[in-house]
Amino acid sequence: MNLIFNDIERIEVLKGPQGTLFGRNATGGLIQIITRKPSHITIVDGEVGYANYDAYSAKAYGTTGLFYFLSKAAFEPLAVRSTTAALNGAIHDEAIMRSMRRPAPMP
Repeated sequence: MNLIFNDIERIEVLKGPQGTLFGRNATGGLIQIITRKPSHITIVDGEVGYANYDAYSAKAYGTTGLFYFLSKAAFEPLAVRSTTAALNGAIHDEAIMRSMRRPAPMP
């Protein structure tokens, strides 16, 4: 799981059997990580770090609303969430586009 911590909205710790909601393998409980949802409000967040042995990191988070796009003969709002991180020179970029009416990620 490539999760960048400035992309997290909240973390829920559920104790006890959670098999009814999350399947039979969640007998002892589970940790649920909820990420930020894209919105039409422009949000920019960043973080820069430096550690031992010349290790450095830079993280950026941004979300903004875009134009309307045509899908199945109906106009729908579209929002984009993009997270970029560089750790020791390697760059990881994750961009997720979601319709505001359907929370499922688009391919």
